[in-house]
Amino acid sequence: MNKEFLKRITEAHSWLGLIISGVLFVVFFAGSISLFRDEIDQWSMQPHLAISENAPLPISKIMASAIEGLPFDPKEHLTLISPSKSMPYYKAYIDVIHEPGEKDYVGVFIDPNTGKKLASIDSFRLADFIYDLHIDLNIPAGSYVVGFVALFFFFALVTGILMHARKLISNFF
Repeated sequence: MNKEFLKRITEAHSWLGLIISGVLFVVFFAGSISLFRDEIDQWSMQPHLAISENAPLPISKIMASAIEGLPFDPKEHLTLISPSKSMPYYKAYIDVIHEPGEKDYVGVFIDPNTGKKLASIDSFRLADFIYDLHIDLNIPAGSYVVGFVALFFFFALVTGILMHARKLISNFF
């Protein structure tokens, strides 16, 4: 490699690193936090949604409680997700009769012991916000921005390897 080429890729590497480093920090940090998405989801809702200490109700009563008071569309779906170790509530997704342009389903958390509707699923968005921040920066066309930044990051990696290749090879052997 001649000195002029090395100088140009060093400048490109430096400026590109400065320009994309802020976006990369946000994407990497949000990605590392979103590994704990289920735990963050549970942490954000547990103080608000207390579970009673009664015996669990049968599924039929939970389903009846889920559609109570909602304009349930019997031709459509009612999805009920059972409680698990990380999510101690039933999640119910109920298809409702709706006007054009409105949401076609309602999601609620249900206490497995009393059948009481605790809250809407959409009311706890912290974990989803962090995950979306990692994927698309929570902006319109954000996935394109993250994609271009990833391409520039790949270019910075290649130029960094080219800049340090001589030292890497000599130090390796």
